Amino acid sequence: MLEEAHKLLSTDIARLTIFETIVREGRKFGLGLMVVDQMPRKIHEEVISQLNTVIIMLLTNVKDREHLVVSSENDLTAFKDEMARLDVGETIVTGISVPLPLSGFVPEFTGITPRPRDGFDDFTFNE
Repeated sequence: MLEEAHKLLSTDIARLTIFETIVREGRKFGLGLMVVDQMPRKIHEEVISQLNTVIIMLLTNVKDREHLVVSSENDLTAFKDEMARLDVGETIVTGISVPLPLSGFVPEFTGITPRPRDGFDDFTFNE
C-alpha cells in the first residue's frame, strides 16, 4: 500500500521508481499495488489508467475529479459532480473488473482500541 501516492507517482517522479513498473507489469507476476491519495490530479495519468480497481470517496477539488474522469477505464463523466457530494463512507467503484461504475459503502472501522503497552518504556536495543 502506498499512502500519499502522489509523492512517488507524480509525472516527474513515477518513471524513476519501481512503483510505476509494479502498476504497469506487476499483474503478470502476481504483484499489485494499492494506491491511496487525496490528490489524484498529482498522480501520473498513465499510472491511474493501469489500476485494476479504483474506489473513489469524497473529492471536492474539480481538478482531481477531472483527472479521474480522463484516466479511468470506465466513463465517469456522469459521476464527476457526484464525487463532490459523497457522504462519509460512500464510494464510487470503477475499473476493469467492474463493467460500469457502482456505488458502495465503506463502514467506519472501530474494532481496535489502542491500549498501553506494559514495560514499553524499559525497551532497549541490543547492540
